Amino acid sequence: MAWKKTEPIEGILAPSLNDVIRDNNDALETALDMWHYFATGGVQTGRPRQGHCRPFFQDAAPTTRLDGNHFDSTDFGTIWIDSNSSPDNQVNILTAADGAGSNTWTPISTEIIAVLLAAAWTFAEVITFTKQPVFSVAVELPDTSAMATSGAPAADAQIANKKYVDDQLAAVLGFSAYATDDTNSQTLAKDHSYLAGTDGFVIVYAELDESDYLYVYVDSTKQNPTTIIGKAVAPTTPAVASADSFSTLIVPVQSGKFFEIASDGPAVTIRWMSVGTLVKPADQD
Repeated sequence: MAWKKTEPIEGILAPSLNDVIRDNNDALETALDMWHYFATGGVQTGRPRQGHCRPFFQDAAPTTRLDGNHFDSTDFGTIWIDSNSSPDNQVNILTAADGAGSNTWTPISTEIIAVLLAAAWTFAEVITFTKQPVFSVAVELPDTSAMATSGAPAADAQIANKKYVDDQLAAVLGFSAYATDDTNSQTLAKDHSYLAGTDGFVIVYAELDESDYLYVYVDSTKQNPTTIIGKAVAPTTPAVASADSFSTLIVPVQSGKFFEIASDGPAVTIRWMSVGTLVKPADQD
């Protein structure tokens, strides 16, 4: 039978009253049992069934319970969904109440997102981003290698990203502009020893008269190098020696090595070109 609010009706005979009341109570229990559990037996209050809860769903925060009384500490955990929040349907939980109308509703949507972001997650499926993700830390790949930031990789397993690689290539590939002076802004000159601060080339152009010479010395340990890497000597044949001779030597020099130009010709022009960013040679004399 179904529960009837009108039972027992007026004028019912006393012998029938008990049965009507008991039957109606059974029907009421059946109705309430959909969301409230009653154990078999006599006096009891039962308990709410799990999953059968309807939170507050309204624009403003609730100020009282459904019975009209103020919230107190026994109501902590009460849920209110803000029907007009931004973002929509923000979930709030009652975390403080003094029993006199002062209540604190804490948005748990924000807290849940914070927990999710802070946790370490393993995804079994492919994750598709609709926008370019921005990571504040290195991203570890399945083989334990990790994408580095735009800075230099700090470990063997770190993979440099495109920006870092491009920055490094720009610094080491290609040639710098020519320099005709040293780190002290003095014109590069013969009979001076120079220290190369980067890999590069020394380019020497000289006008040589009969039997004049042009040497380029390079050495890794001596401040006044003596190892000849480039050499040019003007001809001594009379038919040729009457005319001036012009020679150009281009000699590669490694970073950290010394070079020096020697010539008895009347005019020598020296230029330096770095591999990558220009670093002028430093005069050692």
